[in-house]
Amino acid sequence: MSTSMTNETFKQEVPDQTKGRARDQAWAYVTPCVRERGQQVLICNFCDKVFRGGGINRLKKHLAGIKGEGAECSKVNPDVKEAIEASMKDDKHTENDDEEQVGIKGIISF
Repeated sequence: MSTSMTNETFKQEVPDQTKGRARDQAWAYVTPCVRERGQQVLICNFCDKVFRGGGINRLKKHLAGIKGEGAECSKVNPDVKEAIEASMKDDKHTENDDEEQVGIKGIISF
């Protein structure tokens, strides 16, 4: 598939299931593409906004409506927005749990 936006041509990237895309539900709302010059971009499936950097986390903030990371998605389904927000909260709890489990032994190495 080839998409043209703002006079640029994008080719849809074949998803690489080894990169964590299978685990994160946000990939269902994104089209990963490659610009003509080889730069990877993500396109929001709701509003067609092109993200040239920041990865899936930036796009999740866009979908969840978190300010400070670019424009909020004005066309996202409310159910999807809530699911992404919940997913981000779960991710944050998981990160905190991982940090607590590492403890001081994980910081100091000999």
